[in-house]
Amino acid sequence: MVYCPKCGKKLEEDSIFCTKCGKKINIEKSKTSIEKNIEDFADEIDKLGKKVSKHIEKTIKDVGSDSKNVVEKSTTKMKKVANKVEKDLDNFGKCLEHKDRQFYNWYDERFGFFSPVISSFIGLIVLSIMIIIFRFIGREFLVFADIAAFFSKYLAFIFIFMLFSSYTAYLTRHYHKWFKWVSPLTSAISFVFGFWIFIQVLNIINNSINGIIISWFLSISDILMPIIALLIIVIGYMILFVSIFNNQIIHDLNHKKTAKVHTKNHEKISNEKNIKKLYRSGENKIIGGICGGFSEYIQIDVTIIRIIFVILFLITLGFIILPYFIFWIIIPRNPNHSWN
Repeated sequence: MVYCPKCGKKLEEDSIFCTKCGKKINIEKSKTSIEKNIEDFADEIDKLGKKVSKHIEKTIKDVGSDSKNVVEKSTTKMKKVANKVEKDLDNFGKCLEHKDRQFYNWYDERFGFFSPVISSFIGLIVLSIMIIIFRFIGREFLVFADIAAFFSKYLAFIFIFMLFSSYTAYLTRHYHKWFKWVSPLTSAISFVFGFWIFIQVLNIINNSINGIIISWFLSISDILMPIIALLIIVIGYMILFVSIFNNQIIHDLNHKKTAKVHTKNHEKISNEKNIKKLYRSGENKIIGGICGGFSEYIQIDVTIIRIIFVILFLITLGFIILPYFIFWIIIPRNPNHSWN
């Protein structure tokens, strides 16, 4: 039984309106302890979920911010390390060039015109020791015995090649003014002979392992060798003529600017400014600035140099990468360019 909250009339348990005053009866069933506990549990779980969600969002933001800072710091540190390594390599290249120049000056003064002969005999001794070692290893591996037999057979020709290369370097150092006209030809001849030796050794190795890639390379070597030799001659003379033309222009400009200066000072300034140095370019740089440096040195579009490099890369099957890294080490950076 229930009672009307307005008039107090006694009503049935399931009454909705009072039969006397017509007021709506709001009946609230009392909840059991289990139902109440379930509701409290759901409410607490909801609050806990919201709290955990906020904590996770905050943690993700903090981790993202920390990761960003770590990446930025790591990138900055790597850039500093890379710049330091590049600077050390430049200094090493300069030091190596200076030591190399000092050694050859001492060597040429000591032995004179016969210094290339001595160098060739030293090379011959080293090659003979290598042949002995290869023959010893050839007792177990036949391919080394075949290589040793090849070098023994052509030992005299290899010695003549050593003499040719040594005298080419000697004449380039001491008589560069006139020898520069035949320098591209001698470079091409040296390449042809060295490439021929490389092919013969590769052929001996291929007879033992019968590799597909080596066989394919040997099949195109007869076409590849004259093409590369021709490129060496063409590029060499192109650089030579452009260099002579640029030096003549610089000489004329310097002569006009220093016409009124004392003769001694004039010669000193002219000698300093007429020396055109090869640098790696910081403005036309993709990797090491080698192609950009050559384009600035001979004053042609850097795209042409890069096209020539790509052609040489394809022709040499990627072996041009080795001299590229050597140039990267020995050619200094242009001090007038930004290297950040």
